Amino acid sequence: MIDQVALQQLLRGPHGPVVRLVNTQSRAVANAARRIAPAKSGRLRSTIGSNVTVEGTRVIGRIGSPLEYALYRHEGTGIYGPKGTPIVPVSAKFLRFPSSGTFGPLNHGQVKASGAGTIVYARSVRGVPRMPFLVYALEATVPYPIRINPM
Repeated sequence: MIDQVALQQLLRGPHGPVVRLVNTQSRAVANAARRIAPAKSGRLRSTIGSNVTVEGTRVIGRIGSPLEYALYRHEGTGIYGPKGTPIVPVSAKFLRFPSSGTFGPLNHGQVKASGAGTIVYARSVRGVPRMPFLVYALEATVPYPIRINPM
């Protein structure tokens, strides 16, 4: 006869081998995501973490960042995002934001702005290309088949 309590403790107990394996894999994916994630200031990379929970009969490892812009960077915005349209102002004629010092390719005759801190005005912006660093980290780290569910 199988001891059901001992079996459940092995499968879903906080110190059981299944939970330890999921915790090890989750930490490995989080470490890989920190290496892959885009790093302008390093803030996004520093907030990537992992968490393991037991929900009913499932042991679930979650990897992510609490930053609001992490999802936008992961999935893309503007023409690169889910809507596929440029970002335009909602309640004004122009978007206004501080520049990062780079504007992409210049058209003939244009002059580059004078570095970071310059205020930029634009009627629309293309957005940010998607960088699915969590998916890439998962694919690079986990030896199991991966199925990505669309959002």
